[in-house]
Amino acid sequence: MADDPSYVYGQGPGSKRTRRLLQGLVLVEQKGYHDLAYRPNWPRLAWVLPVTALAAWLLGSEAYYFKERYMGGITTTRRGDMYLYFPDSIGNWFANLPLTKEEVRQRERALMLKSREEYGRIAHLQHKGEYFVTVAKAALVRQDYAEFSKYIGTGANLAPKNLEAQRLCADLFFAFGRPLDAYQIFEESLEFSLDDQAHFRSFLYRGFILDQDQRIIDCAKKYLPMAGLNAGIKSDLQIAQAQANFLRGNYSETSRLIQAYQLDQTPEGFLLKCQVLWETNERAEALKLLDAATSAYPGVTRLLELKAKWLKDNGNLAGARDCLDLLFIKDPSNPGPTIQSLFLIPGPENAAKREGIIDKLLREHGRNDRA
Repeated sequence: MADDPSYVYGQGPGSKRTRRLLQGLVLVEQKGYHDLAYRPNWPRLAWVLPVTALAAWLLGSEAYYFKERYMGGITTTRRGDMYLYFPDSIGNWFANLPLTKEEVRQRERALMLKSREEYGRIAHLQHKGEYFVTVAKAALVRQDYAEFSKYIGTGANLAPKNLEAQRLCADLFFAFGRPLDAYQIFEESLEFSLDDQAHFRSFLYRGFILDQDQRIIDCAKKYLPMAGLNAGIKSDLQIAQAQANFLRGNYSETSRLIQAYQLDQTPEGFLLKCQVLWETNERAEALKLLDAATSAYPGVTRLLELKAKWLKDNGNLAGARDCLDLLFIKDPSNPGPTIQSLFLIPGPENAAKREGIIDKLLREHGRNDRA
């Protein structure tokens, strides 16, 4: 026995003793000299773990409240939301486990679009989104574009029903060269703007600027059948759908839409009808209708501009010049008619005359964005 290095004086090889580790959470049982067994102390764990979890929840909630309220500066932060934030987050994490990244985004968006929650994670995020939008708008007013870009993205994401925030965020994405993200923001927010004509017009304007004709057609097909659609939005979508089809070369579909929506009762629709005739080689009929349109809608300068172009294409330079003179008389500050008149004096023999007109344009309209 004395030669055994593990021998303990006064302890037999069959004796058994127990000691505790980690504040008594783990029991170590030793039998004889060599055999050790570790096991949890379940009675102690049964009350230590819940107390520890409760303390961690309370301290974590207070720490997160301090971070959001004082370090983040989010004045709308409430303690009640923070105490429910962690339990809600755990449940949300488990719910998102089987989903893809896009499905998670759609699910989070659906949760944000629900009626405003009283307390909890979603309630805090809704308040946070509105606060970030407020901060971003204030930054935009004082032209602090760095702070504006910092807050508007998160604010628009957390406040999907705030149409102004959606427009501002989309404009930022367009400025940063991210048109696909901008169009996604617009398209996802259109369903909340069935009474907001300005929001729809912003989308249509951006769509035509970047040749997104198919997006405009899809938007019109989706929203025109809706019963509660604003009348102004409905008329905008009808003419936009016809114009988008015209730009894609679908002249038969454009003619069908003009007839179905009676668009020829409006200046834009009548002009579009004339353009369809011109593009389908019915130019005499197109000019005849355009003459009637300029008489029926004398205030629409676009009709005269198009008539001047068509007359020039047909070789009637005198008639084109008359149209440009009328445009100049209506708006002398507009350099457009003068610029168009340059195409009515072709040939090298008129080079000096063209240079004189260009010099005059630069002197008078050099700082004019319309020039």
